[in-house]
Amino acid sequence: MNKEGTLYRGYGLLKWGILISALHINFDTKIAGFQIIPEFIGLAMVMFAVRFMNKNGGERYFKKIEKETVYLQILSVVQFVSGLILFYTINNNSLVTQALVIASFLYQVVVFTDILNVTVKLYKDNNDMQAADKLRKNRIMAIKLSMALAILWAASVAPGLRTILGYAVSTLSLLFKLWLSMLIDNVLRKELSFKSEVNKDNLGNS
Repeated sequence: MNKEGTLYRGYGLLKWGILISALHINFDTKIAGFQIIPEFIGLAMVMFAVRFMNKNGGERYFKKIEKETVYLQILSVVQFVSGLILFYTINNNSLVTQALVIASFLYQVVVFTDILNVTVKLYKDNNDMQAADKLRKNRIMAIKLSMALAILWAASVAPGLRTILGYAVSTLSLLFKLWLSMLIDNVLRKELSFKSEVNKDNLGNS
Protein backbone atom coordinates (compact mmCIF):
# COMPACT_ATOMS: atom_id res chain seq x y z
CA MET A 1 0.00 0.00 0.00
CA ASN A 2 1.16 3.51 -0.81
CA LYS A 3 2.62 4.83 2.46
CA GLU A 4 1.58 8.37 1.56
CA GLY A 5 -2.01 7.40 0.77
CA THR A 6 -5.15 8.14 2.75
CA LEU A 7 -5.82 4.49 3.51
CA TYR A 8 -2.32 3.83 4.81
CA ARG A 9 -2.30 6.87 7.09
CA GLY A 10 -5.89 6.38 8.21
CA TYR A 11 -5.63 2.68 9.02
CA GLY A 12 -2.20 3.21 10.56
CA LEU A 13 -3.61 5.78 12.98
CA LEU A 14 -6.58 3.48 13.57
CA LYS A 15 -4.30 0.61 14.52
CA TRP A 16 -2.30 2.71 16.99
CA GLY A 17 -5.48 4.19 18.44
CA ILE A 18 -6.84 0.74 19.26
CA LEU A 19 -3.49 -0.31 20.73
CA ILE A 20 -3.19 2.76 22.94
CA SER A 21 -6.80 2.42 24.11
CA ALA A 22 -5.87 -1.10 25.23
CA LEU A 23 -2.90 0.05 27.30
CA HIS A 24 -4.76 2.04 29.96
CA ILE A 25 -3.73 0.76 33.39
CA ASN A 26 -5.46 1.38 36.70
CA PHE A 27 -2.79 2.02 39.35
CA ASP A 28 -3.85 1.65 42.96
CA THR A 29 -2.34 3.39 45.99
CA LYS A 30 -3.57 3.52 49.58
CA ILE A 31 -4.62 7.12 49.02
CA ALA A 32 -6.21 7.03 45.58
CA GLY A 33 -6.22 5.42 42.18
CA PHE A 34 -4.86 6.74 38.90
CA GLN A 35 -5.20 5.73 35.27
CA ILE A 36 -1.98 5.54 33.27
CA ILE A 37 -2.49 6.35 29.55
CA PRO A 38 -6.22 7.20 29.67
CA GLU A 39 -8.32 5.16 27.27
CA PHE A 40 -9.86 8.26 25.68
CA ILE A 41 -6.46 9.18 24.17
CA GLY A 42 -6.44 6.06 22.01
CA LEU A 43 -10.13 6.45 21.18
CA ALA A 44 -9.48 10.06 20.12
CA MET A 45 -6.92 8.69 17.65
CA VAL A 46 -9.56 6.28 16.34
CA MET A 47 -11.97 9.20 15.92
CA PHE A 48 -9.39 11.31 14.04
CA ALA A 49 -8.45 8.34 11.82
CA VAL A 50 -12.07 7.73 10.82
CA ARG A 51 -12.67 11.46 10.27
CA PHE A 52 -9.53 11.72 8.13
CA MET A 53 -10.58 8.83 5.88
CA ASN A 54 -14.17 10.07 5.69
CA LYS A 55 -13.01 13.51 4.52
CA ASN A 56 -10.48 12.13 2.03
CA GLY A 57 -12.36 9.81 -0.27
CA GLY A 58 -13.84 7.31 2.18
CA GLU A 59 -17.23 8.91 2.81
CA ARG A 60 -19.01 5.89 1.33
CA TYR A 61 -17.38 3.74 4.00
CA PHE A 62 -16.92 5.92 7.08
CA LYS A 63 -19.68 8.58 7.11
CA LYS A 64 -21.84 6.72 9.66
CA ILE A 65 -18.89 5.54 11.73
CA GLU A 66 -17.53 9.09 12.12
CA LYS A 67 -20.59 9.99 14.20
CA GLU A 68 -20.23 6.80 16.23
CA THR A 69 -16.63 7.64 17.12
CA VAL A 70 -17.67 11.10 18.37
CA TYR A 71 -20.26 9.53 20.70
CA LEU A 72 -17.69 6.98 21.82
CA GLN A 73 -15.20 9.73 22.62
CA ILE A 74 -17.78 11.58 24.72
CA LEU A 75 -18.60 8.38 26.62
CA SER A 76 -14.92 7.62 27.24
CA VAL A 77 -14.29 11.13 28.61
CA VAL A 78 -17.31 10.80 30.93
CA GLN A 79 -15.92 7.46 32.09
CA PHE A 80 -12.50 9.03 32.70
CA VAL A 81 -13.94 11.94 34.69
CA SER A 82 -16.06 9.58 36.80
CA GLY A 83 -12.91 7.58 37.50
CA LEU A 84 -11.12 10.70 38.71
CA ILE A 85 -14.00 11.43 41.05
CA LEU A 86 -14.60 7.90 42.30
CA PHE A 87 -10.94 6.74 41.98
CA TYR A 88 -9.46 4.13 39.66
CA THR A 89 -9.12 0.92 41.61
CA ILE A 90 -9.57 -2.67 40.57
CA ASN A 91 -11.87 -3.12 43.57
CA ASN A 92 -13.98 -0.06 42.89
CA ASN A 93 -17.37 -0.66 44.51
CA SER A 94 -19.19 2.03 42.55
CA LEU A 95 -21.94 0.61 40.37
CA VAL A 96 -21.80 3.85 38.37
CA THR A 97 -18.17 3.27 37.48
CA GLN A 98 -18.75 -0.39 36.64
CA ALA A 99 -21.77 0.47 34.49
CA LEU A 100 -19.80 3.13 32.58
CA VAL A 101 -16.93 0.70 32.01
CA ILE A 102 -19.25 -1.96 30.59
CA ALA A 103 -21.21 0.57 28.51
CA SER A 104 -17.99 2.05 27.09
CA PHE A 105 -16.60 -1.38 26.26
CA LEU A 106 -19.81 -2.48 24.51
CA TYR A 107 -19.98 0.72 22.48
CA GLN A 108 -16.33 0.31 21.52
CA VAL A 109 -17.23 -3.14 20.23
CA VAL A 110 -20.05 -1.62 18.15
CA VAL A 111 -17.66 0.92 16.62
CA PHE A 112 -14.80 -1.53 16.05
CA THR A 113 -17.02 -4.20 14.48
CA ASP A 114 -18.57 -1.55 12.22
CA ILE A 115 -15.03 -0.62 11.15
CA LEU A 116 -14.33 -4.29 10.42
CA ASN A 117 -17.58 -4.45 8.46
CA VAL A 118 -16.67 -1.53 6.18
CA THR A 119 -13.20 -3.05 5.80
CA VAL A 120 -14.86 -6.23 4.51
CA LYS A 121 -16.66 -4.01 1.99
CA LEU A 122 -13.34 -2.37 1.10
CA TYR A 123 -11.75 -5.75 0.43
CA LYS A 124 -14.70 -6.77 -1.75
CA ASP A 125 -14.60 -3.51 -3.71
CA ASN A 126 -10.91 -4.21 -4.41
CA ASN A 127 -11.74 -7.79 -5.50
CA ASP A 128 -9.90 -9.43 -2.59
CA MET A 129 -12.65 -11.92 -1.74
CA GLN A 130 -10.39 -14.20 0.28
CA ALA A 131 -9.40 -11.42 2.68
CA ALA A 132 -13.03 -10.24 2.84
CA ASP A 133 -14.32 -13.67 3.81
CA LYS A 134 -11.62 -14.17 6.43
CA LEU A 135 -12.28 -10.77 8.01
CA ARG A 136 -16.04 -11.38 7.96
CA LYS A 137 -15.50 -14.55 10.02
CA ASN A 138 -13.16 -12.70 12.39
CA ARG A 139 -15.80 -10.00 12.83
CA ILE A 140 -18.34 -12.58 13.92
CA MET A 141 -15.76 -14.03 16.31
CA ALA A 142 -15.08 -10.55 17.70
CA ILE A 143 -18.78 -10.06 18.47
CA LYS A 144 -18.97 -13.42 20.28
CA LEU A 145 -15.82 -12.74 22.30
CA SER A 146 -16.99 -9.28 23.28
CA MET A 147 -20.31 -10.65 24.53
CA ALA A 148 -18.45 -13.18 26.67
CA LEU A 149 -16.23 -10.40 28.04
CA ALA A 150 -19.26 -8.23 28.82
CA ILE A 151 -20.83 -11.09 30.80
CA LEU A 152 -17.60 -11.58 32.76
CA TRP A 153 -17.41 -7.85 33.40
CA ALA A 154 -20.97 -7.79 34.71
CA ALA A 155 -20.20 -10.81 36.93
CA SER A 156 -17.14 -9.01 38.33
CA VAL A 157 -19.48 -6.57 40.11
CA ALA A 158 -20.25 -9.34 42.63
CA PRO A 159 -18.18 -8.74 45.82
CA GLY A 160 -16.74 -12.25 45.96
CA LEU A 161 -15.61 -12.20 42.32
CA ARG A 162 -14.50 -8.59 41.96
CA THR A 163 -10.76 -8.98 42.43
CA ILE A 164 -10.26 -12.23 40.50
CA LEU A 165 -12.54 -11.39 37.58
CA GLY A 166 -11.43 -7.75 37.56
CA TYR A 167 -7.84 -8.66 36.70
CA ALA A 168 -8.91 -11.47 34.37
CA VAL A 169 -11.28 -9.28 32.35
CA SER A 170 -8.73 -6.46 32.13
CA THR A 171 -6.14 -8.88 30.74
CA LEU A 172 -8.59 -10.47 28.30
CA SER A 173 -9.74 -7.04 27.11
CA LEU A 174 -6.12 -6.10 26.45
CA LEU A 175 -5.61 -9.27 24.39
CA PHE A 176 -8.89 -8.66 22.56
CA LYS A 177 -7.81 -5.20 21.44
CA LEU A 178 -4.35 -6.43 20.48
CA TRP A 179 -6.06 -8.97 18.22
CA LEU A 180 -8.27 -6.26 16.70
CA SER A 181 -5.22 -4.09 16.00
CA MET A 182 -3.62 -7.03 14.19
CA LEU A 183 -6.71 -7.35 11.97
CA ILE A 184 -6.41 -3.65 11.14
CA ASP A 185 -2.68 -4.04 10.51
CA ASN A 186 -3.45 -6.58 7.78
CA VAL A 187 -5.05 -3.78 5.76
CA LEU A 188 -1.72 -1.95 5.68
CA ARG A 189 -0.18 -4.91 3.85
CA LYS A 190 -2.67 -4.71 0.98
CA GLU A 191 -2.85 -2.55 -2.14
CA LEU A 192 -6.29 -1.07 -1.58
CA SER A 193 -8.13 2.09 -2.54
CA PHE A 194 -11.50 3.65 -1.85
CA LYS A 195 -14.07 3.01 -4.55
CA SER A 196 -17.00 5.23 -5.44
CA GLU A 197 -20.26 3.64 -6.55
CA VAL A 198 -19.36 4.43 -10.17
CA ASN A 199 -15.91 2.87 -9.91
CA LYS A 200 -17.36 -0.16 -8.17
CA ASP A 201 -19.87 -0.69 -11.00
CA ASN A 202 -17.08 -0.35 -13.57
CA LEU A 203 -15.02 -2.95 -11.71
CA GLY A 204 -17.91 -5.39 -11.83
CA ASN A 205 -18.38 -4.85 -15.60
CA SER A 206 -14.70 -5.14 -16.47
